[in-house]
Amino acid sequence: MSREGPHRYHGDAAAPSSFRLTGGTGSLVSALARELLPEHVQLGAQVTAMTLLDDGVALTIQRTNGMVARLTAAHVIAAVPPRLLEAMVVFTPPQDEPTAQRWREAPTWMAPHAKFVACYDQPFWREAGLSGTAQSMVGPMPEIHDATTASGHAALFGF
Repeated sequence: MSREGPHRYHGDAAAPSSFRLTGGTGSLVSALARELLPEHVQLGAQVTAMTLLDDGVALTIQRTNGMVARLTAAHVIAAVPPRLLEAMVVFTPPQDEPTAQRWREAPTWMAPHAKFVACYDQPFWREAGLSGTAQSMVGPMPEIHDATTASGHAALFGF
């Protein structure tokens, strides 16, 4: 708190411990990507339109080189926040207004926060018996977490 000095707290023994993916979250993305056929991966491309068909979805894709491509898919999974999808993709038929409104108003978790990663030669906090987790109601970083990789590259992540 702003009128108090820093405090150290012991962890909650009843809280479940967190876990890390070996290789970080990038390893999860890579594992999923290995399951995709190369011709199904569209890098340097943005879907600009989706048209509902009787037997699937037609996609219009704008490539970074300016070329426009069209393809069809049986299913589409959009992995962006709903308000970005609503703002960046033209739907045919158009979304009904209540759905579009819900998408525009859907909060995007952590969107207004700046993120920061600080890399160190050694995980000095671990050497001092600390977890690397900190919270502050005062400072520029309300939360800090240990982001040291499985291979030992020391880092703290905060927002």
